[in-house]
Amino acid sequence: MTQAFLKMSQKRQYFLMAAIRGPDTGDSEDFKFGLTARIRAIVFRPWECLGAFNVDPLAIGELDSIQASLTTVSFHYRNHMYKAVESTVKHRIWGGHGHKLLKVIE
Repeated sequence: MTQAFLKMSQKRQYFLMAAIRGPDTGDSEDFKFGLTARIRAIVFRPWECLGAFNVDPLAIGELDSIQASLTTVSFHYRNHMYKAVESTVKHRIWGGHGHKLLKVIE
């Protein structure tokens, strides 16, 4: 696990772990690689991750496709994702668009 993740409070760690254990199959690729894979990059080092992994910062152009893909995701899981992004909103993985992403998810 990354040092940044290990230094987080247990509450923040829970939010991230709950988000990455959600549906990773059956959802659109935009959602999987846009959000879940980036959260894994916050939590795990590349060789520790068995799922989708993306270290590229979120680009503003991805927000529309992520929003469209959220229509197939349950409210329960969207809530987990919101809490995970909210607790890491300033992380570089969100490319400076963390607050905009929260508006897309809510």
